Amino acid sequence: MAIIWLGRRLKKYGSRLYFFMIFIIGVQIHWLLVRSPFSQPIWSNIIDFTNTSNHTFVLSSIVLFPYLFVIILGRHF
Repeated sequence: MAIIWLGRRLKKYGSRLYFFMIFIIGVQIHWLLVRSPFSQPIWSNIIDFTNTSNHTFVLSSIVLFPYLFVIILGRHF
């Protein structure tokens, strides 16, 4: 609900603060999904498949890069 409210405020006023708040909520959602117990087997399989057991932060950067790209493109429209 917060994203919908912030999206409407962003569309109406175009403030960078609302845009930043939407970005932070998205990062929090990513953090919660990575840390949730039901997604741990999925992340374990991905880590085994990509052989990144020593560098698990690489997976977060791969997931967050498209998100950052979409956020930057969304700011220009």
